[in-house]
Amino acid sequence: MITLFTLFIIIQDSLTDSLTIKGRDGFVYQAKYLHYGTAPLGFYPYSLRQNFLDFQVDGELSNGMKIEGDFSESDNPNTQTKGLVKATAENYGFAIGDINLPENFLQKSVIGICGYGKYENFTGTGFYSAPKGDIKFQEFNGNLTQGPFYLSYTPVVNNSEMVWIRRGEVRQAQTKGQDYEIDYRSGTITFLKRIIEKEEVIEILYETSRIDWTKPFYGGRFGAEYKGIDAGVSQQVYDTLKITGGDFGANYGGVKLKGDYKKMADAESRRVAGEFSRGVYWLNGSYENNDPTFAGLERKIFEQESGEMNSGIRLWLFDISGGGTFRQGDGETGRQRERTNSYRYYFNSQLAKDNKKVSYLYEHSKTQEFGFENGHTIEGEYNLLSIFYGKRINRLYNSDRAGLGIRRFEFKKINFSYRLEQEWHNREWFKTNYEIASSLNLKKIRGDFSYYRYLTKEDRSDILNSFLTLKPIEQIRLDGQYRIETRNTVLSKKTTNHNGRAGIQVNPNKSITLITSTAIRKNYLDLFKQLDYVQYNYGFEFRKERFCLLTSLRNSRTQAYSIRNLQQMTADDRGKAVEFSSNIKITERTSVSPQFKREENIGLGFFVPVPDSMDTMSIQRREIKTERSINSNINLREKTNFILSLFYNSYYNFLGDTSLYNYRTIGLDTKLSEIITDFFTIFALFGFSRRDGADPFLSRTDPNLVFYTLSPGFGAKLNIKNLAIIEGEYRINQSVGETKMRIDELKLNIKGISRNLSGGSSFVLRQGHNPDYGISEISCNITLNL
Repeated sequence: MITLFTLFIIIQDSLTDSLTIKGRDGFVYQAKYLHYGTAPLGFYPYSLRQNFLDFQVDGELSNGMKIEGDFSESDNPNTQTKGLVKATAENYGFAIGDINLPENFLQKSVIGICGYGKYENFTGTGFYSAPKGDIKFQEFNGNLTQGPFYLSYTPVVNNSEMVWIRRGEVRQAQTKGQDYEIDYRSGTITFLKRIIEKEEVIEILYETSRIDWTKPFYGGRFGAEYKGIDAGVSQQVYDTLKITGGDFGANYGGVKLKGDYKKMADAESRRVAGEFSRGVYWLNGSYENNDPTFAGLERKIFEQESGEMNSGIRLWLFDISGGGTFRQGDGETGRQRERTNSYRYYFNSQLAKDNKKVSYLYEHSKTQEFGFENGHTIEGEYNLLSIFYGKRINRLYNSDRAGLGIRRFEFKKINFSYRLEQEWHNREWFKTNYEIASSLNLKKIRGDFSYYRYLTKEDRSDILNSFLTLKPIEQIRLDGQYRIETRNTVLSKKTTNHNGRAGIQVNPNKSITLITSTAIRKNYLDLFKQLDYVQYNYGFEFRKERFCLLTSLRNSRTQAYSIRNLQQMTADDRGKAVEFSSNIKITERTSVSPQFKREENIGLGFFVPVPDSMDTMSIQRREIKTERSINSNINLREKTNFILSLFYNSYYNFLGDTSLYNYRTIGLDTKLSEIITDFFTIFALFGFSRRDGADPFLSRTDPNLVFYTLSPGFGAKLNIKNLAIIEGEYRINQSVGETKMRIDELKLNIKGISRNLSGGSSFVLRQGHNPDYGISEISCNITLNL
């Protein structure tokens, strides 16, 4: 990766100053080694390296070619790997990375290079790439939730998914980030704005990564253009498959036509599409025929043959349109292999003027699921009011749907909308859903509120969302949000989730800031009676000339109760944290920074089995960590600086009445530095500490030990002007007393600075020597910034 990064730096310096490159390249390495003996308790040897690279390119070269690109890569499985660099000129261009193949080639997620060129009336396009994964298809039936839904094959290739929600013959495409979110590593997909109803089906076409996938994918096209007509021939090679074909396109007046033909062994694919518009008339249509082999390669689900035709006319206030679609195939539908035939045709008429509209829609369709189906829908709008009625008849049921809505309107900067919909099957009530939404945007108040309910004989779901920000005066700001989601079915018990947060920030003057916030989460689940979590945060900040004070408090608690015994608590974890820090500048050369931090966690971890006649007995875990320190920075003279740190730390960890860890450390640390020249500084280090208490990591046989540690050391800092700052130190930590151990510590930090390149690296090596064992710890981080 560093080689690629350096290549772009050379390009920037050698070609032109108008090309801007920003980014970073580097890696992180951490390791622990056991050289001899038996590893102490809590020490686990490992080795880990992670590489990362990301950069952005934008600008124009001296020959007029425009460059733009974005690339990022990491070994971390939670980080997406992506990249694309484009170079375009007047008559040619190319793209490298995660490319989208041109229109006349198979549409797959690939990584490679693609280029095009034009000379007079002739054009050429070519690419060489490798697919990033195998194509998979899955269906999920709606379950009255937003998800998550779990894909069977993981990890999923980034941005390879295509998601639809199908209801009968009507399929609606979904957009990532707007309609759903997906976790590519775990293969979970969650919908954002709505629940998926029982009669709806989720269709997901995606690609899953294969480490052993090395099949090449390349091809090219040669074409010619003349007076609005474009025609060409192409060939593609996909592993052992060779695909040849031709395509054409025409644009003359109001008529547009395009089509293509592909042949692979005994399989063929044909596609043609066209559109026409002139004045008040419009017409468009398409036809597609694929052999089964092509149906899989073309990322289709199961259609082998499909067609569509739509036409319409607009006269004064009238819109009249009609059309139809058909599909047939013989392939995998996600559940089983079956013959599929379906069609749909419709007629729609509409009369609209200003805020008034009346429309009528007639549909007739035939599908595998519902058989023949007829539908009628009448809709009307008058100013802010909307109303509709629809009826469908199929082999399963006769349904009636009616709805009433108030479109979003504004009254004194307050928006409001309402929608109600009911459905009957065979004249019996089937479901009701409605949604209420409101928002306000006043001078001192801003908020959004929405409530959604889905109700049937068997299920009920409620979702409430609220967000509010208040700023009554310039010095005070309040904000909060709350969400409640409830589901109740005849097959399972009621589940309810609460999530909320509220905060206040107060600035009485420029020197003082007060912050407080609360976060709560309540889950009523089938596995527990309930699971509660609450956290409180408080903060105070004061700044005044030579004095700075920062404080923060945090309290949290998590509780869970068993569903079998409502009085039995299966978990009770409480956390407290207090932090205090300040900086006092006594004189121009002297400053003092006292700090205090205390964390406490108390947990009811598990239960011990006891006879029925006795109360349930629990074992409680308690952990307390306290840190106290005072740091002083003294400039003894112009080029001499002295830093003194005093600290006292304690750590307690109990399980029931048994102490696992219980130790205290008190000591000091000093650093005396002398500036020799403007670019060279040396410093001396010395530390002393006393530690006593139980610590199995240091002693297996004697938990109550006392030992002292001396930590002498030295270091230097080199400042190479406009190039780099290098700082290193070496320290020996020698323990004496009831335990003897020596730890050699080496640290090296480099920060590079140049006109086009900056970056940094850090290296830490710790080697421990004990009569029973020897260990090493290494940590390395290198980053280059451009």
